[in-house]
Amino acid sequence: MSEQSSTTDRLAVVAPALLSGLVFAADIFTPRGVVASVAYAPLVYFALSFKRPKTVFLFAWAISFLTILGAFFKAPNNVSIWVVVLNRSLSLSVLWLATVLVHRSRMAEAALREEEIKSMRQEVDAKTALLATIVESSDDAILSKSLHGIIGTWNRGAERLFGYTAEEAIGKPVVMLIPEELRQEESFILSELVRGKAVDHFDTVRLHKSGRRIDVSTTVSPIRDASGKVIGASSFVRDISVKKQAELEAAEYTRALVRSNKALEDFAYAASHDLKAPLRVIDNTARWLEEDLEPHLTPETRENMQLLRGRVKRMERLLDDLLAYARIGRKLDAEFVEAVAGDVLLQDVLTLLAPPASFLIDVSPGFAAIQVFRMPLQQIFTNLIGNAIKHHHRKDGRIEISVEPGTEMHAFSVKDDGPGIAPQFHDRIFNMFQTLKPRDQVEGSGMGLAMVRKYVEVFGGTVWLDSVEGCGSTFRFTWPAQQPRIGQFTGRPL
Repeated sequence: MSEQSSTTDRLAVVAPALLSGLVFAADIFTPRGVVASVAYAPLVYFALSFKRPKTVFLFAWAISFLTILGAFFKAPNNVSIWVVVLNRSLSLSVLWLATVLVHRSRMAEAALREEEIKSMRQEVDAKTALLATIVESSDDAILSKSLHGIIGTWNRGAERLFGYTAEEAIGKPVVMLIPEELRQEESFILSELVRGKAVDHFDTVRLHKSGRRIDVSTTVSPIRDASGKVIGASSFVRDISVKKQAELEAAEYTRALVRSNKALEDFAYAASHDLKAPLRVIDNTARWLEEDLEPHLTPETRENMQLLRGRVKRMERLLDDLLAYARIGRKLDAEFVEAVAGDVLLQDVLTLLAPPASFLIDVSPGFAAIQVFRMPLQQIFTNLIGNAIKHHHRKDGRIEISVEPGTEMHAFSVKDDGPGIAPQFHDRIFNMFQTLKPRDQVEGSGMGLAMVRKYVEVFGGTVWLDSVEGCGSTFRFTWPAQQPRIGQFTGRPL
């Protein structure tokens, strides 16, 4: 680039000099009355390429000398000397007018360039000041270092993080911030910098002035000179001690939760197994007593024995439901990975429930268009449809089961024309062991809707009830169309 500029500068001087020589020769050989010297004037415009604006005056003086000198070399003729003087005066006037115009143009250009440079310098200074303010006010530690690892700059964030003042840190090796066992990291970072590569978000440990170890995330970028050569590095260091502590606490919490869930499942299984044993003894004993004392039983005692055995069966079902509730979201079997069409699933549910012939069950055609995993939707629909039948206030009724397929979530509903549920009970019915009628009137453990809600929430959906007392009930819930949680558990996304 500099060689090209030098060539241009030489050409700007040599070209007008050669042309001036040609004009001088033409001026000499033309008759005295011909004003050939006026051709000098355009040559002044070559001064627009001169480095210094005032050089145009030197060039004009040289041409003026040639103009006057040319008059003496012309061959004499009958043209008056005063005509020659007038012609030369006009040539010199044109020459100096062009010179003044060129000089003013150059001065205006120089002033404009100076103003632009001044404006650019002010802009650079403003941006530099802003950058310096940002660096100084940053909560992160920002420092620069040479390729030899010597600290060059040190902001207030670095003072707060490491405890060293700028006077204490600048000029010192950066390894004073690195634990002995991690100093090979600096060699790796410097080798990456020499190759022009940055090191992004590198989690490591650094030392405080007091010797305290600090968990940090550091980003190191190369600093280049005007030619693009790497001459150093800038480091942005962020304290992540709180983040690391939170990660450790989260990991410990997760481990504790896993242990707690395992203990809960073990307890539920053991409780179910251990409590069923005496229940079976009670049931068998009641049956034996009923058989042995058959001739002596009164209608009242026979009813009491049946009531006792009914309570035993209810307790067994309650234990089974408790175990199933505890396993929701933790234990899966083959049914959880069996994909079926929605209408097939509903047909299987209705076959299992065997609703009375007096009930009309209307299944939406939309179920035929979706694919779902059999479980836990089969359990959810079994509970909801079974409740609609069991809690109906008439021996006949209508139940509508519908679906609104979606790209992300399906929306299911089970609607009945039963007695309805008052708004104050809408939340309560989803709790464990909750029934709105005495268990002597409607058999159940009070766990069905609690299991429905837990299944739906574990798999990413929402369940709620729309109902007014005396106007039927509609249970609605959303379910993921792609069922990602099941895919996560089983490794077989649908």
